[in-house]
Amino acid sequence: LLDNNHINSYELVAIDSWYLLKYLIIIFNLIFLYQNNLQALESYNLIIDKFEKYKFDKYVESLVYEVVLLNKKKTWFNGKLEFDHEIYPVNFRIRGDLHTHWTNKKKSLRIRFTNDTLFQFQKEINLIVPHDKDYGIDSLINHISKKDLGLLVPNNKYIRLKINNEDYGTYYLSEHPTKVWMERNEYSSNPIYNFSSNWTLFADHINSNYSGY
Repeated sequence: LLDNNHINSYELVAIDSWYLLKYLIIIFNLIFLYQNNLQALESYNLIIDKFEKYKFDKYVESLVYEVVLLNKKKTWFNGKLEFDHEIYPVNFRIRGDLHTHWTNKKKSLRIRFTNDTLFQFQKEINLIVPHDKDYGIDSLINHISKKDLGLLVPNNKYIRLKINNEDYGTYYLSEHPTKVWMERNEYSSNPIYNFSSNWTLFADHINSNYSGY
């Protein structure tokens, strides 16, 4: 059976080892969050007025048959972000290409600070549902990349998010790479590389063959 599928015992060991490491990291991060008390995490409150919240909710409803979200369908909305008794004007939208980011009550968001405002020296941040990052794999990779390899990585941490004072629990915050991010780290703001999601290459086919949630 292994020969027919071109998988040898060494590959199986490597696959099993990866999944073991992955789940050990998840368990470690969940224990870390529990021991350090979720209340100790920084708390953010996204304030959205009633009309803008209505528009956002209707927009999300319109995505019910979308598995992959194309850039042309990513719509920005207006709001304010409250942190440490300060209020910052923002635009926000759904963050992510796949439906796991928007089909549940807890949604991944991209926050962009407007009117030349910076938040903790950041122009844009991503607030990501933790399961998308396997509860810490992304954070570990960033830590190793920065500490051991000396690579440039975005600021990242866990935070607690409220929307109009309703608690949505823990999110993974990751700074979105921008010109501000590059210049703050003393790198040229000229383009270094460009990338796109492979999911979007097949979006039309995937979405047209999906019947909803």
